Amino acid sequence: MKRLIFLFVLLFVQQAMAQVKSVALTAAQLPKEIKFEGKFVKAIRFTDAGGEHLILTTETGETQSKTNSDGDYREAALHAYQFKQINGAWVNGWVVNDFVKECPVDIAAAFIKNALQVTDLDNNGKAEVWLMYKPHAAEMLARQT
Repeated sequence: MKRLIFLFVLLFVQQAMAQVKSVALTAAQLPKEIKFEGKFVKAIRFTDAGGEHLILTTETGETQSKTNSDGDYREAALHAYQFKQINGAWVNGWVVNDFVKECPVDIAAAFIKNALQVTDLDNNGKAEVWLMYKPHAAEMLARQT
C-alpha cells in the first residue's frame, strides 16, 4: 500500500513539474493584429524553447443555419488558434476547427471549461497544448456504431 501511495505522489509531482507556466489573457489584452472567428472564450500566453506563443479559443454558439432555409436547422462552430511571436509580429501557427452544420437536434460545439492546458511532458523544452471540447452528440453516436 505504501508503494502505491508513493507511486501516486511521484506521478502527481512529475505531472505538476511538467506544467508550462502560462498567463491568462482577456479579450481586451489580445494583440490588435490577431484576427479570429467566433466569440472569445479563453486565451493564454506562454514561452517555451521555440519562443513566445499565444493560444486562443473561440465559439460561435448556436446559430440559424446559413445554407438551409428551414427554421429548424441550426449550426455551431469552435476554433482554436496558436500564434507565435516572430520578429515582433504574431504569426498564426495552427488552427483547429470543428463544427455542426444543418442540424435539427443536439447542437454542441463548445470547449470544456478549464480544460485548456499547456505541458512539457517529455521535458524537451517544447510545449504541448491540450484542448478538450464537446462534439455534436449525434456525430458521437455515429462514431460508436
